[in-house]
Amino acid sequence: MREAGGYVLFDVNLRSKMWGNTDEIPELIARSAALASICKVSADELCQLSGASHWQDARYYLHDLGCDTTIISLGADGALLITAEGEFHFPAPRVDVVDTTGAGDAFVGGLLFTLSRANCWNHILLAEAISNANACGAMAVTAKGAMTALPFPDQLNTFLSSHSLAQAMTVK
Repeated sequence: MREAGGYVLFDVNLRSKMWGNTDEIPELIARSAALASICKVSADELCQLSGASHWQDARYYLHDLGCDTTIISLGADGALLITAEGEFHFPAPRVDVVDTTGAGDAFVGGLLFTLSRANCWNHILLAEAISNANACGAMAVTAKGAMTALPFPDQLNTFLSSHSLAQAMTVK
């Protein structure tokens, strides 16, 4: 796909209990990360994969495996984008949490929805995509169940217009 000029997003979405042999995980993650344009991982997954106690200590794990751009989802704390240009934190909108089931899937859905609408991925598009992903994740936790509060585009736009989201902050 990348050789043909396309983009590949790899969502680690690690579920160790679903693996027959967990010893296979590191090699498959490494191979997948090296093929991806963007890798999305949660803070918990980073710790599990790297063996680090804190996600901050492992934030370059996927980059070291060959993935140029990493997005780390941080739940209520938003997301961290890591590129060659630096680290950028995107705060999440504040909402009343009912159920976190499906929040990560909603995040990735919002990310892919935005990215899929453009032919060229750049930093401006990534910033918009992560802001939309954070909003989708936030909306998903406002109702019980994995699919109940997933937004349609018009609902996402209404949510975004009613929640002031701080701009990304450069971390490094």
